[in-house]
Amino acid sequence: MAIELDAELAQRIVVRTTQIIDYNVNVMNADGRIIASGDSRRLGQVHDGALLAIAKGDTVLLDEAAAARLSGVRPGVNLVLSHQQQLVGVIGLTGDPDQVKQFGLLVKMAAELIIEQAQAWQQTQWGHRQKEEFVLQWVQGHTDWPVLVDWARQLQVDLDRPRVAMVMGVDGDDPGRQQVMGEAMDRLAGGESGALVAMQSLSELVILHDTLDAAEKVPRSLLRLLTVADRTPGVQVRLAVGQAFEDPRRMAESYQTARQTLQVGRRRHPDQSLLRFADDPLPVLLSQLEQDWRRDALVAPVQRLLAGDRQGHLLKTLRQYFQDYPDQQRCARQLHIHRNTLRYRLNKIEQLSGCSLTELDSLMQLYVALALA
Repeated sequence: MAIELDAELAQRIVVRTTQIIDYNVNVMNADGRIIASGDSRRLGQVHDGALLAIAKGDTVLLDEAAAARLSGVRPGVNLVLSHQQQLVGVIGLTGDPDQVKQFGLLVKMAAELIIEQAQAWQQTQWGHRQKEEFVLQWVQGHTDWPVLVDWARQLQVDLDRPRVAMVMGVDGDDPGRQQVMGEAMDRLAGGESGALVAMQSLSELVILHDTLDAAEKVPRSLLRLLTVADRTPGVQVRLAVGQAFEDPRRMAESYQTARQTLQVGRRRHPDQSLLRFADDPLPVLLSQLEQDWRRDALVAPVQRLLAGDRQGHLLKTLRQYFQDYPDQQRCARQLHIHRNTLRYRLNKIEQLSGCSLTELDSLMQLYVALALA
């Protein structure tokens, strides 16, 4: 990937080289136009001395007499800048050529080192962007598998390594959210966690971790990231872990379960930062029915219960009942009520909901209704 000597990079060269020598420095592009200078009045001018250096492909010294015959030129030295054996521009030092020529090689080396560093940074950024796009295409499942395999080979991504999809959701005010997203992206893309990462939106990161164990045991590096992010004022960070699949072709499914786990977790566990599909599979699976007519039919028993439960005691009792099922004695203890009070409430739940707590089909319908509601 070829480097382009733009004004921003050229100005960096001017700033760095003027720290080395006490002379004005101009940087010209491959067309001989001044794009950075210690003298801002010269910006945009075509430098005939630079054109001579470009035509010659070598250093050009200009004294007072030579400079007077050229346009936009002052006495000094002009040296061509090269990168990977390609001429990318010219750097000029203004002053008596006999005095400034001794600094020419030093300034040229410093400038070309800055260009080399910029090239390396651009290649790194290009690699990150390519991997990001690859991750997004993989989890969306829209790209043909042979194309994805070839893309992975070019990026040196091993598709055979088992991975699980995670989604990091960052909620909160813009400044804090942007800060957390940027830090998380830098840390994860830098390879600290051994994950592939991409920014899905301004508030969500997709993370593909290279171990199925992450579905059960989240890596410490990600837990540390959650801890650090949670300290940012006005921001809440959640990490949702999806269902793990052995087949890499099912990564889109793993991603969908992670995304649904995040959405459901925001409602059901608002104060929880780590959410796992394996911990709460039913509400996540049922969440697909939220925009479906069948949801209304399924939640009807709970809706009837809520209509007759003004103080909310019955709903709380039902949740605890399912949590401790079938141990009614433990349920009563957790609610701090007598067994007879629990029995009364359960009877009332059956009456209002129209569902029996002793018949399996009816019990399952009520459980599903509660999960959806």
